[in-house]
Amino acid sequence: MQNKQEYYEEYVLGIKPEPNEKMVLGSIVHEMFANPNYDYKTALKNNNFTAKEFRVVEGFRLFKFPKKSVSEYKLSEKVVADCELIGYIDKMTKETVYEIKTSGSFWNKSRVEESLQLTIYSFLHTQHYKLEEPSPLVLVNFNTNNGKFVEFETKRTLEQHKEMLKLVRDVISEIKNLGWFEERYERGIQKGI
Repeated sequence: MQNKQEYYEEYVLGIKPEPNEKMVLGSIVHEMFANPNYDYKTALKNNNFTAKEFRVVEGFRLFKFPKKSVSEYKLSEKVVADCELIGYIDKMTKETVYEIKTSGSFWNKSRVEESLQLTIYSFLHTQHYKLEEPSPLVLVNFNTNNGKFVEFETKRTLEQHKEMLKLVRDVISEIKNLGWFEERYERGIQKGI
């Protein structure tokens, strides 16, 4: 775990950080791609965004995901007897996983290659479809400062899945040793990480 205090506050105590403007804008963009009937213009207006943000989001609409992709799909897999690994895939087909990132600057290829989140999604997608080899992942990075986007395609290996599972099991063990697992249950927080 990188920051135990932040993990404890958010995932054990259930204290969510107050969303800032960039987080709200990112949520609007995610919803716009997940739901074709979503009125993103009203959402932008209701959150007091300016003409600049309207133009930025209009630029994002130029990106087209595959028509037969599913959105915000929950995947889970038991990784130890009493704990599931859970992921919400932004967009996916049987052939490809798509992850949407909104930020004020662009990601780079090394950050994409090192992303633990993408490795987890690759694993969950491979298990869900019972694939022999992991499918490609496409990270679509939308820049909230200028309305442009870049795509990064990557792929994980089964060996990377194994390394990730070891890391996840080690983190679960640490959480249990700290007594946080039971505390989460007592608070009614879902049984997953």
